[in-house]
Amino acid sequence: MYSMLNCAVAFQTLCAVCVLSHKPIVKTSKGSVRGFAKNVNGVHMSIFLGIPYAKPPTEMLRFKPPESPDSWNSSGIMNATLSKPSCPQNKDGLSNAFGPGFEITETNEDCLYLNIFVPGTSRNSQFGSWAVVVFLHGGDFQMGSGTLYDGTVLASYGNVIVVTMNFRIGVLGFLSTEDPAAPGNWGLLDQRLALQWIQDNIHGFGGARKKVTIFGHGSGAYSVGLHILSPMSRGLFARAISLGGAIASPALLNTDLRMRVRHLAMMVDCPSVIKDEVSSEKVVSCLRKVPVPDLIRHDQHSDGAFTPTVDNHFILRDPVTILKSTNFTAVDYIIGGNADEGTNIANNIQNFFTGPGMSQSDFDKYTSSISSLALKKPIPKIVEPTLAAMISSKYYPREVNHGNFRRSYLDALGDVMNSKIFETGMYYSKRGKVFVYQFTHKPSHARFPSYVGPGHTEELPFIFGYILKNGTDNEKKLSADWMKTWGDFARTGNPNFNNGSLVWTPYGSPSRSYLQITVNMTNQNINSEWKPGARRFWNEAVPEVAKLTRSTPKMPVMKCNNLNWGLSANAV
Repeated sequence: MYSMLNCAVAFQTLCAVCVLSHKPIVKTSKGSVRGFAKNVNGVHMSIFLGIPYAKPPTEMLRFKPPESPDSWNSSGIMNATLSKPSCPQNKDGLSNAFGPGFEITETNEDCLYLNIFVPGTSRNSQFGSWAVVVFLHGGDFQMGSGTLYDGTVLASYGNVIVVTMNFRIGVLGFLSTEDPAAPGNWGLLDQRLALQWIQDNIHGFGGARKKVTIFGHGSGAYSVGLHILSPMSRGLFARAISLGGAIASPALLNTDLRMRVRHLAMMVDCPSVIKDEVSSEKVVSCLRKVPVPDLIRHDQHSDGAFTPTVDNHFILRDPVTILKSTNFTAVDYIIGGNADEGTNIANNIQNFFTGPGMSQSDFDKYTSSISSLALKKPIPKIVEPTLAAMISSKYYPREVNHGNFRRSYLDALGDVMNSKIFETGMYYSKRGKVFVYQFTHKPSHARFPSYVGPGHTEELPFIFGYILKNGTDNEKKLSADWMKTWGDFARTGNPNFNNGSLVWTPYGSPSRSYLQITVNMTNQNINSEWKPGARRFWNEAVPEVAKLTRSTPKMPVMKCNNLNWGLSANAV
């Protein structure tokens, strides 16, 4: 443990920071680390950056499970005052996906480090028992970095220790030959080893091992769900939070990765035929020698992205099957999303938000592929026309113009993504306590035009306190309350807002009550049910039609209407 130091500072702005001369030192299982101190909004903070939780996953450790780092006890105290590089990735799309301020400047294959933000207040009696929240970044398992997230404000307002981490992503994090040569899911195993490191060492930073909450955004939210379902992560955390992602969504789970490995191997001049005469071991051995920039460049053209897969080790079965079976160890859980979650997908369409809208042909083209967000792969090609006709029919605008086609496409994206969040909540409620929310406030500094609600990632400035710098007074109040609520949940499992006066009830049958998070919340923000028509369409009708064995584009729509599954354009 380290000593506390008071600092008297005059603050001119809400988030003014004073760097202190005190340099806290903590002893870990591998050696001591020296951080630095600063004041955030009058709260003393001790910060440790770039602590290794694994050996560099390079050379022979590429495409292998992470290993604990070597000890540095004999070489003195490690400097933990500087951020480490992010994991290798295609950096071009990051700022476009996450907004200004999320640019990555340096990457390196040696990237398995974590950062710790400790709120050291004058209440020394609590020292040694801080709740801990561990953040898993998003980015579709292709981009992002824990290094980008400053946890000081969340730590100070939430009164918790915040931990962020880097983990392997893309081809380096999820390449799989679907056999013992390279089972895959390296990035998930990185996360798990970091959670084990926290269990082994967080007490020295003042944290409580039994009060660890994992929370993630996007693919990080999906990762949270996988850790809940995986026996390998059992006991490493007590509570969990998923933002903008759900384990019931099959889109991020990969199949047929062997073909992608073959394609990638051909592009980098490695053996590419995985069969008896060219073993998986030989292919992987060659790929371990390929320079990282070449792997990253050709990964973008390797017939799809590398993401998690059922490896019979960390992921034992299809996650949705496990979720439905309730055969897992449940923890207190929060899950939710934003009203316009589909903005990250729409943003990939050129000039989508800057042009006049969508033509009918583009609307038909892009809505036809939305079913892939709702269904387990591969989708039978014979039913694809039927699914396309269903989705187009449901979301076809009443008044035909380019602006309405664009808005309807956003509605379809947001509905399918949020429907999976609520489906996850329903199945989870049969096993454990789960709280479901939807964020509906349009941020004052939104990245998207006025016709768009809160988009994907736009809750993060509230949860990490960035909005305190330039938000409205109401937004600053919401942010402060949201951070406090996350801290309360990590400590007690109670996520009530407004200092506990807004009672957020668990989700489940028959009430399906959820919290609408916005500014100036009251108990009337507890809603009874989210869009029953959209929920039934994506969670019941679309999967049912996908089971058909022949293409009948019109009949399934009529049949589903007769079943009152809400397929008309007016149903919500």
